[in-house]
Amino acid sequence: MKNILFLILTTSFLLSCVPKTKYLELKKENSELLKEIENLKYGDSVLFLKLSNEFMLKHFDKSKEYGNLLLNEYPGSRFVIETNELLNNIIKIELEKNLKKEKKESDIKKKLDEYIDERYDVFKEITFYTTKRNTTYSVTESVEANWINEITGEKYYNTHTYNFNIELYVGKHDNGNKYFRLKTTISKKEKKGYTLTQASIGNTSMYRAKLWGDCGIIIDNLSNGDNLVEESLILSINESDEMKFRFHDDVNSSKYHTYSFTKSQRMAFNEMVEKFKRLD
Repeated sequence: MKNILFLILTTSFLLSCVPKTKYLELKKENSELLKEIENLKYGDSVLFLKLSNEFMLKHFDKSKEYGNLLLNEYPGSRFVIETNELLNNIIKIELEKNLKKEKKESDIKKKLDEYIDERYDVFKEITFYTTKRNTTYSVTESVEANWINEITGEKYYNTHTYNFNIELYVGKHDNGNKYFRLKTTISKKEKKGYTLTQASIGNTSMYRAKLWGDCGIIIDNLSNGDNLVEESLILSINESDEMKFRFHDDVNSSKYHTYSFTKSQRMAFNEMVEKFKRLD
């Protein structure tokens, strides 16, 4: 304790006649010494109480700080055995946490390798990452025909099936730049089609222009698109957020289809986000 007080007094004296960098260094050292005195003046019982409280709150770094200080300054304390037990428990907890984290990362990597394709375009110098999962949602319409059965008077209906495909994929240029693109495809036999006009993510609704952001729009025709999407928007989406999309009829604007992502579509979306995060 006397040595510590001497160091503090010496430090205080030197602070008035040293360069700024040395001043800051000594000031930090002085602050740490004052903190140590604050701990020591209460004795081992208070240090152990602090250790126990921080352990209960799962503040393990703080717990280790108090525990190691107690063991170093009070090696003969009656709290040594219990302190060692708590410190050993922290080691076990952190080890288990790290093992779970490593297993989770390994499982994610395995899933990404299984469900994501990688293709390199030598001319564009871009590697594209696309999903192997089914990203199609099918809708069947029954449309009243213009003729009826002359015998029964029964009306006839024509059945149309539309396959709405929404696929998020990633491109990474050789220069390191990476980006998201959202591909929308609607396959149909009929001439009329649908256009993606709105999206709802969680509690936020947005029109197509917001979904694409300021990245520009490339539309093949009214039903198909392949567009850059803002990275910040995609990365802000939580796994628990419900995602809905609305497609309006190209002919009758009052007619539309709204649907939520299927399980397969959502898994494909989440996996592509994870892949994006892991690209160096």
